[in-house]
Amino acid sequence: MYIYGVEEEVDKFLALVDQHYTRTQCMIEWNYSTANGPGEVSIPLTYKETYNEFYPWIKLPLNEYFDNYMKSESTVMVLIGPPGTGKTSFIRSMLHHTKSDAMVTYDADMMNGDALFTKFISGTSDFLISEDADEFLSARRDGNKIMSKFLNVSDGLVSCQHKKIVFSTNLPSIQSIDPALLRAGRCYDIVHFRDLSYDEAKAACKLIGKEPAGMEKDKRYFLTDLFNAPIIVSGTQQKMGF
Repeated sequence: MYIYGVEEEVDKFLALVDQHYTRTQCMIEWNYSTANGPGEVSIPLTYKETYNEFYPWIKLPLNEYFDNYMKSESTVMVLIGPPGTGKTSFIRSMLHHTKSDAMVTYDADMMNGDALFTKFISGTSDFLISEDADEFLSARRDGNKIMSKFLNVSDGLVSCQHKKIVFSTNLPSIQSIDPALLRAGRCYDIVHFRDLSYDEAKAACKLIGKEPAGMEKDKRYFLTDLFNAPIIVSGTQQKMGF
């Protein structure tokens, strides 16, 4: 949207809009297949505040870690770990902090073609996100034809230095991933997500001023379970949401 007019009046108009609305900083473009061919829809990024304590295995402050990734010449990041450990929230936080637009697809047919990758390289999106990418990450020797495209876009002749590709996967081990994708220079980091100890979970809850009811010291906690569990607030049960 473009606004034309006297600068002073434009500033007044924008100030009025900002009183009632929140500006969209990041857009997520979902690419999918239809009976009539490729389709797409763009939606604003939904974001909730995250904290370093949610991810104690990241040894740098989150924002510093995100900035270092953006400044690096490496394209790929792999997030690996069980469901519920905060991989999607981590991606949201990274996009929000870096004010980046992203392309997303869950469709193998889209990945098999060249159009999606051409669009990513030539377009304005900074990130290509592949969530639950288990089937896309297997080795080429196992018949994974999509992997060659990821390798070329991330560090081949058609690669673009400032584009980033992030995979999230529930695979139990990086041994299942094509080693070429994880090569130093191409892959910035492999981030292993896990559940939280009692002390780690307490530290995370303290930051948002809420604590799930019935926490036990000998248990471990998944972020999604932790923040969607009933909580005790002033003697009544409520839900956090995460």
